[in-house]
Amino acid sequence: MNRNLKCSIAAISGNFIEWYDFALYLFLAPVIAKQFFPTASDLASSQIMTLSLLGTFTVHAVSFFFRPLGALLFGHIGDVYGRSIALRLSLSLLAALSIVMSLLPSYQSIGMMATVLLCLCRIGQGICLGGEFAGSMIYLAETIQPQKRAFFTSLSNNASNIGILIAAGSASILSYFMSDETFSTYGYRILFFIGGMIGVLGFAFRADLKETNTFIEMDQRERLPILSVLKHHRATFLRLFLILNISALGSYAFIGFMSTFLHQTIGLNMSKALRYETLFIAITLILVPFFAARADKCSPQQMLKSACYRYIVLAIPCYFCFYTYQQPLFLLPLVAAYSMEQSCVPALMMEYFPTSVRYTGVSITYNTCMAFIGGLSPILGLLLINTWEVEYGIACLLMFGAIITLISLGSTVTNVLNKFSPSLKTTDSSHF
Repeated sequence: MNRNLKCSIAAISGNFIEWYDFALYLFLAPVIAKQFFPTASDLASSQIMTLSLLGTFTVHAVSFFFRPLGALLFGHIGDVYGRSIALRLSLSLLAALSIVMSLLPSYQSIGMMATVLLCLCRIGQGICLGGEFAGSMIYLAETIQPQKRAFFTSLSNNASNIGILIAAGSASILSYFMSDETFSTYGYRILFFIGGMIGVLGFAFRADLKETNTFIEMDQRERLPILSVLKHHRATFLRLFLILNISALGSYAFIGFMSTFLHQTIGLNMSKALRYETLFIAITLILVPFFAARADKCSPQQMLKSACYRYIVLAIPCYFCFYTYQQPLFLLPLVAAYSMEQSCVPALMMEYFPTSVRYTGVSITYNTCMAFIGGLSPILGLLLINTWEVEYGIACLLMFGAIITLISLGSTVTNVLNKFSPSLKTTDSSHF
């Protein structure tokens, strides 16, 4: 096995486990809502489910708001003590929390304490994810040769998609063979427990994870990397945050929300909704490396622009056909746009911060964006569609996010931000 492949497997193994667990929570939102949130007998059943789902997605959002704390913690470890140490620590903690989640008693057993415990577990997982996802991208970017950087760093997203695929597929299979009541009571526990066990096995892949040469050869290490980011790279943080918003919306308002959207909007049963989710994610596994190889030739920035143009042009027509014919396959063009942006974002992010603060800078920016944009987008999507009756709510979110990203990629934004902070770095590979 060649060196690039070994490094890739070691780096992305944690992404698979972490996103299996996070995706499982979103896919099983209707089940978790029934198990960990109260019901009100004086409300119509549709109102009960909407309120419970809002509670479930709120816990999801709360966990996301702790991702920047994880980015701060693991970013400091990664920039001061080493990338490999941070990656091993984040994975071991996540595996333990996944097992704990599988054993939590329900609301019917211990009341509101069940909701509190669920929230605490999700907060812990949010902290772990804050250090893991960006960290694996950084590790690959510092290990792989520049001409193949987009392809290999995109494996981080593909590992995440594999985790999402396994989560959707296993949930779909288990729900198919179990009655709804049995699945709601025991099935989801089995799925979270499996995630924890896979995490224990995944830790073995990282036991021999070697430190990157880029980190080893660094001339000087920052004692407090976050202070350097706040003092010298504020404009970089802001610009990258705006660029990444389309990635957050694509991941959480579109793909992550998909099974719940299909279940609630056109009334597909949960098993069928999960099967469509599985199909869409399987398609991304093929498209992401294809577009990443293209990004290595044309540049990650150009690939991201192309993805944004497709979101803007195709979002409304795709959702119009979806609603008209009640057929989820009309959303496939948007799946392709999602795959395009997923293929190039990892390589793009790595170019914005120097080595001494890269783990902290990229992690803080990425996770703050995922917290505010990604964490809130399922709630906003649910409110737009179910409460405010905006049928094209998800399409509007994708279009708006794509426009913001396109504007932020432009040179005009660079010039404006430079006036407020001379620390802004234009994207190039000189920091490597």
